Amino acid sequence: MEVRDVVRRFGGLAALNGATLSVAEGEFVALLGPSGSGKTTLLRALAGLEGVDSGSVRIAGRDMAGVPARARGIGVVFQHYALFRHMTVFDNVAFGLRVRRQRPPAAEIAQRVRRLLELVQVPELERRFPEQISGGQRQRVALARALAIEPRLLLLDEPFGALDALVRKEVRRWLRGLHDELGVTSILVTHDQEEAMEMADRVAVMERGRVVQVDSAAALLRAPATAFVAGFVGDAARLPCAVRGGVARFDPLPIAPIAAALPDGPATAFARPGEMVAGRGAGEARVRLMREEVEGPARLVVQAGPAVLDAVAAPGASFAKGDPCLLSLRGAHVFAADGTRTRAG
Repeated sequence: MEVRDVVRRFGGLAALNGATLSVAEGEFVALLGPSGSGKTTLLRALAGLEGVDSGSVRIAGRDMAGVPARARGIGVVFQHYALFRHMTVFDNVAFGLRVRRQRPPAAEIAQRVRRLLELVQVPELERRFPEQISGGQRQRVALARALAIEPRLLLLDEPFGALDALVRKEVRRWLRGLHDELGVTSILVTHDQEEAMEMADRVAVMERGRVVQVDSAAALLRAPATAFVAGFVGDAARLPCAVRGGVARFDPLPIAPIAAALPDGPATAFARPGEMVAGRGAGEARVRLMREEVEGPARLVVQAGPAVLDAVAAPGASFAKGDPCLLSLRGAHVFAADGTRTRAG
């Protein structure tokens, strides 16, 4: 699948603003971004449920311009299942096969439906109606229905959002295993970082209608391409600073300076959990909360001037609520105003 320079406007708003993304056959890619970043609009454009104003969408090498949704060979699973309430589980899964122009024989449809219900581990539910089964079971039925047409591309639009936390974790691990078994190319839309990082081969981060970085979860954390990615992916403290003479200074925040190979000028540092360290000493920062860990250093919440920051205790240091401390960084991603990046520390 390849999307190139796709633009989609709604009035004066560009929901997609030059979005570009390539997905290899058999790959599992997650679209991750905040609300309004264009994730669902891009998925709908792939499915043929939304037109594009410019740019191209190609699936299996074929340009999708003018190709209706029913002719794209795509399976879609939505957050709220979209099952037909008046149909049994069996009939829901069979629906896509029965409305085909070249409808398979009834015996073939029955065989395929039962094989899919076995695959998604709910064969005993074929005679029940959607309101008679649980949310996790409905999601498996919705997936079976999407797979019934043997799609070349599977699109998953926030498919776990209606499930409670425990069921969501179980279903998404099961779905990743099913993907590995079937090898169908899959694209997941989500705003849940844990979900994207656990399930996907690569994560495409979207901002304001564009794909700003596509990488493995580890690479996104190790080498964010933009300040937006550094602040959005993972848990990071955003720290304004100024670079002078190759050193980033955080005034008025009481954080020790750190070496940063950037030109002089304003910048922003992003420190991951564990990179902000609190040491013993008389400083302007004070410990507000402390939590001892079974393994590793204690975790602290520190009032540092106007900011409240997460930190870890330096080796051998212990604190009580209200104690002063000295803050320093083991490392950070630092971005200059023009977007130039360096790894500081």
